[in-house]
Amino acid sequence: DFLDNVYAAQRRRYTFQNETKMASSLCEDVFHFAGIQMMTVRDHSSEKSNILADVASLLFVQLRAKQVNNRDNFLHDLESACAAANDYYRMSEKAEDLMEEIKKQCIGHADVESTLDDSLSALLDLYGTDAVYAAQSCHTFVFKSIEDSIGDRLFDREWEENLTQNQHAVTIVKTMQDFAEDLKNWLDPFLYFKFIDSIVMATSVFYVKHLVLKAETYKEKKGSVFGDNSGAIARMKGDIKIFRDYFESLQQVPNLTKTIKRELGVLDIIIECLATAGTATATSYDEASQMMNALYFEMHGDLELTKRLVGDLWHLAAPSNEVHAWKYMKHKMQWATIEGQSYERSDQEGLKLDMTLRAFYKISKRKIPKSMKKKLKEKIQKVGSPSKKKERSPQSSDSSSFSSAARKLGFGSGNKGKKVVDSQSP
Repeated sequence: DFLDNVYAAQRRRYTFQNETKMASSLCEDVFHFAGIQMMTVRDHSSEKSNILADVASLLFVQLRAKQVNNRDNFLHDLESACAAANDYYRMSEKAEDLMEEIKKQCIGHADVESTLDDSLSALLDLYGTDAVYAAQSCHTFVFKSIEDSIGDRLFDREWEENLTQNQHAVTIVKTMQDFAEDLKNWLDPFLYFKFIDSIVMATSVFYVKHLVLKAETYKEKKGSVFGDNSGAIARMKGDIKIFRDYFESLQQVPNLTKTIKRELGVLDIIIECLATAGTATATSYDEASQMMNALYFEMHGDLELTKRLVGDLWHLAAPSNEVHAWKYMKHKMQWATIEGQSYERSDQEGLKLDMTLRAFYKISKRKIPKSMKKKLKEKIQKVGSPSKKKERSPQSSDSSSFSSAARKLGFGSGNKGKKVVDSQSP
């Protein structure tokens, strides 16, 4: 029908608000159609009739259905995603304006107004969450650039021994900064703040994902993957400090402090757990138990996912002791019962550590201790991706770097026309 043609039409992007914000004509095209529909009904109905309100309710339902069917078609590159985010945000405003016009024609019909409010509320919620989703999806283009630049070098021997100024972390921050400067101009301020939230979350996920990929590709049964565990831990803490300093400098972003504390706090826990694994003492497991519990809560009560992550940390720092860590978690730890997490549409794999790790471990080829392998695999497959409410597949990405394992495990995503800022470049 006509709305399908509106969404399918090829349209050029343009800018508005001082010629900086990205947009397309989608918002205007959709609501031009809606306005014509309502004008036609109004011109052919009496003031006492409820037909205008009935048609408006049906129109809002139709607009919602068409948005659900087509909303993902506009997120294929950075500029398109920014334009879509702004378009969806403006569509929520247009819907409210249309509602006010319709209500003026329905004065005195309280039951009609209630029906209109219900149908409009569902449409506004959809446009709002879609706008945020589109803005936060921009993180994939940021981290594709980072992945292509340093993905195969993060946690390697040069990173550990030679990059004493934490150059890879500086590269990550400079690249985020470069993208953020553009998106501050391209996105509505509210949506820009949501994008900043997303890169804080994505930074934590990216860092942990590369750690577990390091475990995936490390085949030795004795000796740490690092030349010196304590030196590697110090380097990681330096990386995290650089990330934290950058994010904390963005003081204009509302509630960012809470996001920083939550997301980088997970990195702090993981690094401390890794450090404890490397001490290889009889009390290492007792010392790590509190951190294991914290990770269990971060995994939303997915015990097998927690065990696999902790096992990877031990495999990196002290592979010969990994089986003891597994046995400790099985026989010595007491785990609280936590209600499983159900995901919303706004949850994206690259922003949720448990979603990312669950997808990672489903296709992992690393040999874990034999006594645990069969049970773990069965439970992870059974848990799967516990999405009850999610209406779309989470964003994933491909990488041409690091190794065949990296490509299979889904690093990176499409990116056009954006260069990474490499701190080691002249």
